[in-house]
Amino acid sequence: MNTVNQSKLYSYGGLAFSINTVVYVILSLVFAIVISMFGIDTQSDSYLYMGIMVSPVAICITVATVKSTNKLTFLEATGASLKCHPKYYLIGILLIFGMLFSLGWVNSVAVSFFEKYGYEPLPSDTYLPNLEGLNIIPALIFMAVFPAVMEETFFRGILLNGIEEKVGSVGSVFLVGFCFSLFHGSPEQTLYQFICGCGFALLTVRAKSTLPAILAHFLNNALVVLIQKFFPDGMLPITEEQSLLLVVFSMASLAGAIVWLVLDKTELKKEQKGGVGAFFICASVGIIIMSIMWFISFIG
Repeated sequence: MNTVNQSKLYSYGGLAFSINTVVYVILSLVFAIVISMFGIDTQSDSYLYMGIMVSPVAICITVATVKSTNKLTFLEATGASLKCHPKYYLIGILLIFGMLFSLGWVNSVAVSFFEKYGYEPLPSDTYLPNLEGLNIIPALIFMAVFPAVMEETFFRGILLNGIEEKVGSVGSVFLVGFCFSLFHGSPEQTLYQFICGCGFALLTVRAKSTLPAILAHFLNNALVVLIQKFFPDGMLPITEEQSLLLVVFSMASLAGAIVWLVLDKTELKKEQKGGVGAFFICASVGIIIMSIMWFISFIG
């Protein structure tokens, strides 16, 4: 990650998460008011796309705040360094292919566990707009491009870059994964998003750039949308033998990507005393708010 002005950024590590969460809640309330005032159909694509944009807009405001307050360039604030070895893009592709096709069971296990405590997951098509014909284009833009760029800019850019110096590289990977998962507020995807968040963070730590993670994040979301478009039931038209091979190859891809990242020669930062505690103090407002929202989502 970019080390320029990192001492200043540290004060914005956990605090940035709290700021982003507060802005997100405010914009969500504005969104609800607009929906009510104009009578927008909650089953329409317009409603879905407007809801999706609440998070990216909140992130834009937070990034702009951090950038201006610390007098950083865009690349310094976001960590989107162009000086990134091409191998990390390959690792990102292997990583997301592995997670997408070999960790599908994680969500099923999470749902089964939460259902024991009364949780009722929403149908998968609840989250998707009309994908027929050219409608796939705005779907990919709003559901793959914007989330990948903005979420990686914040979580693996602002947040990771802001805490790594004090928390250490390893601790930062898990804390960023935790914040990433919590921010989405989806009980059934909590564990999978935590794994993805940690994977993207480790990739960014090694690559010293958010760009490979942006690519991996985009591919994950885009493939989900494309699979739903061409295979609405979520099932690929392959035999059991082919399905088994897909799982085996994806597991090998995931394992290979992780080993590659773990054995990478990029120097890791060590935790400084009190770094983790300071992070949780600064991020406490965001963590409390998102925990409440997660619970509300859980109870329906």
